[in-house]
Amino acid sequence: MNVCLISREYPPFFGGGIGTYTLQWSRALAAAGHSTVVVTVSDDGTMRREEADGVTIVRLPFLKGSDWSAPHPSIADPSHAAAFRQLHFVSIFGMQVERAIPDLAREFKFDVIEVPDTGAVAWFGLNNRRLGGSWSRAGMPPIVTTIHSPTAWIAEYNRQPLHERAEFELAAMERDCAHWCDAMISPSGALAEWTIRHWAIRRESVEVIPYPLGELEAVARRAHESTPATQGANGAFHLLFVGRLEPRKGVDTLLDSFSRVEAPLELALVGEDMADPARPGRFGANSLRDLVPESHRARVRVLGRRSPEELPALRDRADAIVVPSPMDNFPYVCVEAMAEGRLVIASSKGGTGEMIRDGVDGYLFEAGDAGACAKVLARAARQDPASREALRRSAAARILDYCGNQSIVERRVAHFERTTKRALPRSSLANAVRVAVVNRGQAADAAISALADAIWVSGADFAHGWPATKRGVLAFSTPSVRTLSMSPRTVGPLVVRLEAAGLPEVADLLSPDQVSRDSGQSFDSLRARNTWAVAMALCTAGCRGVCVPDVVVDVPDRELHPVDGEVVATLETIHSSRGWRVLSGIYDLLHVLRGRGLRRTYDEGRRGVGRRADRNPPA
Repeated sequence: MNVCLISREYPPFFGGGIGTYTLQWSRALAAAGHSTVVVTVSDDGTMRREEADGVTIVRLPFLKGSDWSAPHPSIADPSHAAAFRQLHFVSIFGMQVERAIPDLAREFKFDVIEVPDTGAVAWFGLNNRRLGGSWSRAGMPPIVTTIHSPTAWIAEYNRQPLHERAEFELAAMERDCAHWCDAMISPSGALAEWTIRHWAIRRESVEVIPYPLGELEAVARRAHESTPATQGANGAFHLLFVGRLEPRKGVDTLLDSFSRVEAPLELALVGEDMADPARPGRFGANSLRDLVPESHRARVRVLGRRSPEELPALRDRADAIVVPSPMDNFPYVCVEAMAEGRLVIASSKGGTGEMIRDGVDGYLFEAGDAGACAKVLARAARQDPASREALRRSAAARILDYCGNQSIVERRVAHFERTTKRALPRSSLANAVRVAVVNRGQAADAAISALADAIWVSGADFAHGWPATKRGVLAFSTPSVRTLSMSPRTVGPLVVRLEAAGLPEVADLLSPDQVSRDSGQSFDSLRARNTWAVAMALCTAGCRGVCVPDVVVDVPDRELHPVDGEVVATLETIHSSRGWRVLSGIYDLLHVLRGRGLRRTYDEGRRGVGRRADRNPPA
């Protein structure tokens, strides 16, 4: 097959498990004889190509510099700037994907395109397809979404509800992609169930197929034949945790259980300590202080972030790898440890509970139960070397059987082929219905026609584009009560089905526009004090709307809600001031002095959300 994998994360720009997955999966596909193209980001604003390990890598422009402060200058038009500021920084990559994929699909003759759920990188393309754009034309292959780590799922297990517009927009866009794609794959049954429940996806739409081992397969074969002896220096049992120190990784459960075990344990924590969602300070530091008695703290080493190259040596010095996440999808920490024939102690919920058979390939404990975890830690520390050796050999054999390349490639390719046969050709449909234009203003005929076409093709009740004001373009995703309620209070001209415009709660906001009607326009014209209010009324009435980002329409600033206009003007004054620039420079300097290097999160100083901007920083 000719397979395209789309991923923001790919060497040398790793972020987390998705980057590791894409690297291993692309190589496994190529090794099995499938033509494989990875579409990812570049660091210099250019679109270029590379070849590595039988894989073609196409790099697209992304963000500016190492601080990710803006779209790269090569793509810094008003629409990209709006998406960066108001949606999510990954939206920049999604917009590039929408533009590049049709030409790449024709050139490489893709049979299927696989995209990650995280970051909604396919939203612009899938939205284009459902509205009859270039993605809907003959020759475009089906789109398969692989579920890795949905934004709403991360927030749930990090005990940190979504609260900013960019987060709600991203979560909604990821859900849209799940509904608009042709099929879905989840590496674990646990995350598949979460998706079915939270995204209202039909059960038969999601197929559970684990990640492939890729290059780890050779490692697992060697480990199965010859497992390293236990380390246990100075009589202590050495534990290793690798991952961000945050609630969804279960580090608090691990620290609590560590303090309850009487056996001599040593614990190394590797990973960035994240902000505590419940109180000031860092989650790992707060948990260590609150859950581990002072007499035990000397046996806990907090090592911070480490490069991937350093991790094998750290695993070599450990007797067991602990993966205490309350619910993780399919953590590569566990896959790598099992492939190397190491003892793994993990939560029974999520992918780890599906990979490991308790007492056969490792040890499992009830998720979030520190007492149960402590019992397992004590059991592992007391185990004789021969039994521990048997567990380790079994771990390598189990992961070979569960994630072996040949088996996973065959299962996934079969899934791709079924999806390809099932996917229906898509074309623009002429389901013309009567529509009206609300607050047409100076919008060109082509813009209004494009919005009307979007209604006719998608079957939606109303459509709008991205309004452009003197202060810049305003970006939107699919209109809904939630996303609109957190957005600027204007959406520009609306095109609305007459049936929807006639609903009582909507009609009360509208009046005939005699000026536009007398100008001889082809659509009925209506007026409203504010189109945002009309869009909200349509959504609350249960009407379905679509957004057409390619339609950018000039809107007078007076259409902004007065409060929004004041806030925007005040922020612009602050951000252009000398004092703001000085404070940003001091922050950058402190960032470097603390050993963190140049800032790599977007808009950190302005919005204060840098710690969540990159959902997948390296361990």
